[in-house]
Parts: sequence; C-alpha cells; structure tokens
Amino acid sequence: MKKSIDEVRKRHKERKKERTRYDNFQSQPPFIEEEKEHSISSPFKKEEQPLHPLFNKEAFLIKITLSVCLFLIVGILFKQNTPFAQTGQQVVRHSFQQEFQFAAVSSWYEEQFGKPLVLFPEKKTDTNNEQKNQFVNSFAEAYAVPASGKVTENFSKNGQGILLETGPDEQIGAVREGFVSFIGEEEDIGKTVVIQHDDGSESWYGKLANIEVKLYDFVERGEQVGSATTDQDANLGIFYFALKQGESFIDPIQVISFD
Repeated sequence: MKKSIDEVRKRHKERKKERTRYDNFQSQPPFIEEEKEHSISSPFKKEEQPLHPLFNKEAFLIKITLSVCLFLIVGILFKQNTPFAQTGQQVVRHSFQQEFQFAAVSSWYEEQFGKPLVLFPEKKTDTNNEQKNQFVNSFAEAYAVPASGKVTENFSKNGQGILLETGPDEQIGAVREGFVSFIGEEEDIGKTVVIQHDDGSESWYGKLANIEVKLYDFVERGEQVGSATTDQDANLGIFYFALKQGESFIDPIQVISFD
C-alpha cells in the first residue's frame, strides 16, 4: 500500500514538473520575434546618414537631365545645314566668343549691394581716398590722357587706333578704371594690354616695352599699365592706343585731347 502511495506521489511530481516546463516555454516570446528585437537593438546596425539640408536629389537629377538634353540639342544643331540651324549655330558661337563683362557686372553689384563680388579681384585702395576733392569726383568718368606725346599715325590710317610719339620709356596710364581682360602679343602692335570698362567699352594699349599689370587686375584711372617701346636710333618712345565700343573701334581723338 505504501509503495503504491509513493508511486502516485512520484507521478504527481513528474506531472507538476512537466506542467512547469510547459508554462515556462509558453511564457517565452517566439524565436522570430526575439531575433527581430535583437536585430533592432543591435549596436552594430549601420545608421543612415542624413542628406545635406541644401541638397535636393530630385532637383539635382532634373539639372543633370536638362544638361544632357541641352548638350544633345547643341550637338544635333551643329549637324544640320538648315537656315534655322545655321542661325542657332551663330548664336552659340557668339555666346562662347563674347567676353564676360567683368567691369559692368562688378559696377552693377556695387551699386546694388555696396561692395564688390568675392569672385572679382579686389579693387586697390589708397589711404588718401578721403582727400580727393569734389573736382576729381565730378570728372571720374572722363578719359585721362594715357601718355603725353604727338600723334604720328591717326585713326583713318588703319581704322582701329593711333600711334603716338612719346619720350623714351614713357609711362602709360589707364584712361579709365576697369579690369584687365587681355594681356598678350597682337599682330603689328606687339605687347598689348586691354582694359574693360563698366560701360562695356575697352581701351587698348599696344607697343609696350613692359607690362605692369596682371590679367583680371582692377586698375584705377591713371594707374600705370606699362611703358612705351623705345626707338634707340631716334631716342623716342612709340605707343599704340585704341578705344573699342561693342564690336567697333572709335577714334580716340574724339574723346581725348593729345595736344
């Protein structure tokens, strides 16, 4: 009898253990949920880098697409020989050949915002600016004489500029303020400097022995550009000067008195 009671108790304990294990198993979350939770909280998960606030992906793709389309249109345009295509070709060529108006844009920006653009060379200043009198300011736009001398070849000779006879090593000054848009060798006039002014006009200084400015420099009215070429035999200086408005040269004597 005692033996049977012990067996009953033993089976009861075993059933209780089985029930406990079953309850513990039911209380645990499924493996998939545990894995998902573990993956979310994992410190090794790669965080996504936020995009720059000024970067717009859609706008960037649109710009790229438009650029490619424009490139293809221009390419097709230059493959055609129709009158319409030839007109378009001339417009494109003119756009690439025309110089950027540094002086005009800089002058406009100063008038609108009070200081020059960062992309432009800084204008040279001196400590005596406050001492300039009203007389000089009232004639700020007038042309200065680039060099004292005598005209030996007038505008009608070549339709572009004039030749002046100066003293040896005569210093050549800028007739107006502006940006240096060209420095190099020109046929017939040798070393040449071209200054672009804020109204779109240009002043040309040729037959220079040396050059004192650099490309894209801002030069003040009267500032030295270079010096005249010296004729050793005659002990004289030779200097070429021209003014250009748009696509045409104008006679410098009409605006500057060399007497």
